[in-house]
Amino acid sequence: MKSFNDLSANEKLDAVLTLIYDAKIFITIEKINESIGVIDDKERFEIVLILEHLELKDKFIIRGKVSLMEFRITFTGKKFKEDGGYQGEYSRQNAESEKLDKLDTLQRDTATKLNFLTLVIAVGTTVAALYYLKELYVYFHSCHCH
Repeated sequence: MKSFNDLSANEKLDAVLTLIYDAKIFITIEKINESIGVIDDKERFEIVLILEHLELKDKFIIRGKVSLMEFRITFTGKKFKEDGGYQGEYSRQNAESEKLDKLDTLQRDTATKLNFLTLVIAVGTTVAALYYLKELYVYFHSCHCH
């Protein structure tokens, strides 16, 4: 298993969210640090930042009423975790981006083919017009209708 420092930001968010999700009731910040294997102040500070993000920005966790150092997951957080968490959200966004890229490529290819077809039709129309102009010229100059 990767150390906490080797995880991506989304993996770190998911790791902390999973601990709180699995706790079923309130979990203390000390238990979170212990479970993740936090070893220094830098990692402890990062856990605090992650908890603030989960609580204040995404509103996936709430603090305990008795102790502000206890956390539990909200219904929205539970649903988000069950839908794949931050890694799942990232994968869905990448899949959507790839889908849009494929559609863009298909649209460009189709536009190129339509432009080529338009050129062929324009050339064909020009050739036909020249042919019929020649035929009209020959008809009016050969019939001596003047």
